[in-house]
Amino acid sequence: MNLPVVREPRLPAEARKVPASLVGSVAVLAVGTGLEWLARRMASGAARAAGRALVRREPEQSPAIPPASSSDSVTVEEVLYIRQVRLRQ
Repeated sequence: MNLPVVREPRLPAEARKVPASLVGSVAVLAVGTGLEWLARRMASGAARAAGRALVRREPEQSPAIPPASSSDSVTVEEVLYIRQVRLRQ
Protein backbone atom coordinates (compact mmCIF):
# COMPACT_ATOMS: atom_id res chain seq x y z
CA MET A 1 0.00 0.00 0.00
CA ASN A 2 1.40 3.40 -1.04
CA LEU A 3 0.67 6.26 1.29
CA PRO A 4 1.58 9.92 0.67
CA VAL A 5 4.57 11.25 2.51
CA VAL A 6 3.65 13.39 5.48
CA ARG A 7 5.44 16.72 5.41
CA GLU A 8 5.85 19.08 8.29
CA PRO A 9 3.81 22.23 7.90
CA ARG A 10 5.90 25.38 7.59
CA LEU A 11 4.35 27.81 9.96
CA PRO A 12 4.41 30.70 9.83
CA ALA A 13 4.14 30.73 6.07
CA GLU A 14 7.03 32.35 4.25
CA ALA A 15 6.16 35.76 2.85
CA ARG A 16 7.14 36.42 -0.73
CA LYS A 17 9.18 39.53 -1.33
CA VAL A 18 7.84 42.15 -3.74
CA PRO A 19 10.25 42.64 -6.65
CA ALA A 20 12.17 45.90 -6.51
CA SER A 21 11.18 46.68 -10.10
CA LEU A 22 7.50 46.61 -9.12
CA VAL A 23 8.10 48.90 -6.16
CA GLY A 24 10.03 51.31 -8.37
CA SER A 25 7.33 51.32 -11.03
CA VAL A 26 4.59 52.05 -8.52
CA ALA A 27 6.70 54.84 -7.01
CA VAL A 28 7.29 56.44 -10.42
CA LEU A 29 3.57 56.29 -11.23
CA ALA A 30 2.67 57.83 -7.86
CA VAL A 31 5.17 60.66 -8.24
CA GLY A 32 4.08 61.33 -11.83
CA THR A 33 0.42 61.40 -10.85
CA GLY A 34 1.17 63.72 -7.95
CA LEU A 35 3.14 66.11 -10.17
CA GLU A 36 0.39 66.12 -12.79
CA TRP A 37 -2.22 66.88 -10.11
CA LEU A 38 -0.06 69.69 -8.72
CA ALA A 39 0.52 71.19 -12.18
CA ARG A 40 -3.21 71.12 -12.97
CA ARG A 41 -4.06 72.65 -9.60
CA MET A 42 -1.51 75.42 -10.05
CA ALA A 43 -2.70 76.10 -13.61
CA SER A 44 -6.34 76.27 -12.57
CA GLY A 45 -5.42 78.58 -9.67
CA ALA A 46 -3.49 80.86 -12.02
CA ALA A 47 -6.39 80.86 -14.48
CA ARG A 48 -8.85 81.74 -11.70
CA ALA A 49 -6.57 84.51 -10.47
CA ALA A 50 -6.26 85.89 -14.00
CA GLY A 51 -10.03 85.74 -14.40
CA ARG A 52 -10.55 87.59 -11.11
CA ALA A 53 -7.98 90.17 -12.12
CA LEU A 54 -9.83 90.76 -15.37
CA VAL A 55 -13.20 90.97 -13.67
CA ARG A 56 -12.10 93.21 -10.81
CA ARG A 57 -9.97 95.45 -12.94
CA GLU A 58 -10.92 99.06 -12.57
CA PRO A 59 -11.44 100.93 -15.81
CA GLU A 60 -8.42 102.98 -16.67
CA GLN A 61 -8.72 106.44 -18.02
CA SER A 62 -7.34 106.23 -21.51
CA PRO A 63 -5.29 109.24 -22.55
CA ALA A 64 -6.16 110.97 -25.74
CA ILE A 65 -4.53 108.92 -28.48
CA PRO A 66 -3.30 110.92 -31.42
CA PRO A 67 -4.10 109.44 -34.82
CA ALA A 68 -1.42 107.03 -35.95
CA SER A 69 0.55 107.89 -39.02
CA SER A 70 2.02 105.31 -41.34
CA SER A 71 5.43 105.54 -39.62
CA ASP A 72 4.05 104.95 -36.06
CA SER A 73 3.86 101.45 -34.72
CA VAL A 74 0.65 100.31 -33.04
CA THR A 75 0.62 97.84 -30.15
CA VAL A 76 -2.53 95.88 -29.45
CA GLU A 77 -2.80 93.91 -26.21
CA GLU A 78 -5.37 91.14 -25.91
CA VAL A 79 -6.08 88.52 -23.29
CA LEU A 80 -7.74 85.24 -24.24
CA TYR A 81 -9.24 83.16 -21.46
CA ILE A 82 -10.23 79.57 -22.30
CA ARG A 83 -11.98 77.28 -19.87
CA GLN A 84 -12.59 73.60 -20.55
CA VAL A 85 -15.68 72.10 -18.97
CA ARG A 86 -16.49 68.39 -19.12
CA LEU A 87 -20.15 67.48 -18.91
CA ARG A 88 -21.11 64.00 -17.79
CA GLN A 89 -24.10 62.49 -19.50
